Amino acid sequence: MYEFDHPGGDSRIIKGINPQQINILIDGEQVTLNNLDDWSQSFDIKRAVLVTEVNFKQSAKITFELRALNQLPYILLGSYEITPLKPIDIEVRNSMQVPVEHNHAQSKFRILYDGQEPLPVQQTTSESTLGSHTIAASASFLMDEALYANLSEGEVGNYRFVGFKHKLKKKHPISFCYGRRSVYLR
Repeated sequence: MYEFDHPGGDSRIIKGINPQQINILIDGEQVTLNNLDDWSQSFDIKRAVLVTEVNFKQSAKITFELRALNQLPYILLGSYEITPLKPIDIEVRNSMQVPVEHNHAQSKFRILYDGQEPLPVQQTTSESTLGSHTIAASASFLMDEALYANLSEGEVGNYRFVGFKHKLKKKHPISFCYGRRSVYLR
């Protein structure tokens, strides 16, 4: 989608909302590129999946799969598995990054139900710089029912997030998925 960079200006591509800003904290320390080792990646073109495996400070092994869902355009699915190498506390947060030039950004979090199954949905909308387009993004955690009880929303700096905390025992992994979608509404 295109919009002028200012009234009477040049046409430019509108930046979208980035709905997947996953942050993982282990024992209160954020997982970053600087504190990971034993990094490996592979890409399966046939299945459209990128697999990344890393170790965090001899505390946990993290496996992350990012896959394109070919039958559902504009949707990505991230699958995470955290295997503790010792007892650890984890916190997982997701925030949506709205470009600074967007206007009237609004976020909300709610839990929808498909029969008995909960589906937590994080939604964000904003207007383009000149207000000619509305951009929307939504994302959802998919996980074991026991983790849903720990799901909450909060705020760090200018970012609202949805996430959960959990205590893990040695060699008892936790798995969850995070699906996201970005669209331009008008």
